[in-house]
Amino acid sequence: MPYLVAASPAVRRGWLNPVETYSRLVADGLLAESGGRLSVAAAGVLGWSFVAIFHVIVDAVGQAMRSDAKVDGLIAVLRPQIDAALDVLEHGLGDAPAPSGPQLRGDLP
Repeated sequence: MPYLVAASPAVRRGWLNPVETYSRLVADGLLAESGGRLSVAAAGVLGWSFVAIFHVIVDAVGQAMRSDAKVDGLIAVLRPQIDAALDVLEHGLGDAPAPSGPQLRGDLP
C-alpha cells in the first residue's frame, strides 16, 4: 500500500480520506476522555498529531519503495525521529532533544 499511496494520485486521495476520519475519531475519543479539560480545537490538533505518525511512515516508505531505496534503512532512521516527535507530544517542545544521526530530507509531510 505505501508504494501505491506514493505512486497513484487516486490511491493517495483514497488514503487521505481515512486519515482524516481517524484523526476526527481520535479527537472525539480525547474529548470524551478529557472530561472537559480539552477544547475541541486542542483535541483536533492532538488527533491529527497522533494520526500523522502513520501518515509520515506510509509516505516515507512509499517514497523509498518508488526510488528503490532500502526500506529497512529508512525504518532505522525513521524510528528515532518518530520517537522524538512522540516525546515532544508527551513533554512539550522545551524538552525536545536536538536531532542526532542521519536525517530524512525531502517531501515528508
